Amino acid sequence: MARGPRRSLVTFEFDPSDEDLPGQVQSEASGLCPDIERLIGRRSSVPWLNLPFAIREGDLARLQEIALELRANSDVLLLLGSPGLEAAACSLIRVLGPVLPEGGPRLEFIGRDWSGTMRLTRLLEWLGDRRISLVGLISENFSPLNSACLSILHEHVERRHGPAETARRVVLAGSGAQTPLARRAQDSGLRVLEHPLFLPEPYAALTPAGLFPAALAGVDPTALLEGARSQARSMEGQEPASLPAVQYALARLLLAEDGRDLEFVGAQGHPWTGLAREAERILAIPLQGNRRTPLPMAWCPEAPPSRRDSWLERGSLKAFGTWINTPTPDGPAIPEDRLGADCPDLEELFLGPLEQSLVRAEAAAWRHAGLPVLQLRMARPDPLSTGALIFFLQCVRGLSSAWHAPEADARVSPSARHQQDKGQPASQTANRAPQSNEA
Repeated sequence: MARGPRRSLVTFEFDPSDEDLPGQVQSEASGLCPDIERLIGRRSSVPWLNLPFAIREGDLARLQEIALELRANSDVLLLLGSPGLEAAACSLIRVLGPVLPEGGPRLEFIGRDWSGTMRLTRLLEWLGDRRISLVGLISENFSPLNSACLSILHEHVERRHGPAETARRVVLAGSGAQTPLARRAQDSGLRVLEHPLFLPEPYAALTPAGLFPAALAGVDPTALLEGARSQARSMEGQEPASLPAVQYALARLLLAEDGRDLEFVGAQGHPWTGLAREAERILAIPLQGNRRTPLPMAWCPEAPPSRRDSWLERGSLKAFGTWINTPTPDGPAIPEDRLGADCPDLEELFLGPLEQSLVRAEAAAWRHAGLPVLQLRMARPDPLSTGALIFFLQCVRGLSSAWHAPEADARVSPSARHQQDKGQPASQTANRAPQSNEA
């Protein structure tokens, strides 16, 4: 029996109030079809597209075995990495975990919670006689200060457990950067979880630097990778204009071209704000060269625009919003006897519909503040769909970066091709050539 295309676990919806944007995106996608096919087609060799398939099954099984071993033999798991790597790990854990059993080990992120000499001193005092394991999250941004801190903590673990056991308790997890630190660790007998592809930190969530901390928190890394792989396969053999990642990437660029160069990223409440934080981190591309079209700056504020009266009072904002939706179950329900005598007309209150109504109200408030709202919908609130969304966002970043390479002559705004169609000299236009170092 012939099988149809694999269903995408992430869907994209335009703002219903913007009637022109879908047609503009369709036109751009049709014109960019050869470039899109080169980036995400079957023969593509760009690293970010092959990221979910790069880790071998044996390496993934080893990652899980080491995570189980450290969890079973530790009271405290210390994790130290650059801010970007710690943020990726924290986002996954915040969304999907921790799901450790009662009395399981405590995870402490050193850079986030214990950075600074005085706080590090207090950490060493607090550790006392607890069983300690240490994980270094390694990337090209692992600073000399991180290295010094890792060395201090390594010595502390060695004094507490002895050299032989320390070799089992100190693990380095890499994001693809073949650093001298990782090579020295291997030479000294420490275990190192490496990734075969070199990619910038925004892609780290699906490398050992993101998957290993998630596994330490009880999250299934296999499900995360399977979700990413499923999302990658859903793009095979499809028309570029029909792909949600292409539509979202082009919609962001067209809105930025229209002057909306600030993108608010939000989600429908705890713990999914962790996904909004990760989306902000992935989509944030530093300015390079002299762009004719600015890339939107992604920002996940502590409070959405609807909760900031000063923003609403400004009227129309030159910005737009991306809202991440996840299905909300119908339960649990609050029984009638818990509502009290003050609510005689309410039989029971289901939290699912209530939260969905709050989501609709939030999106409506964004639109009232003048923000077109793009919506990303996950199939389910689980590791599979979370992995799919992370890969989806990484594809959007890869496409956006490719269309805005550092060489200014290789880039044009989305509307430049239309100017050429109207008879403008060809020398005034150029193709969006995918020449980014991320491609």
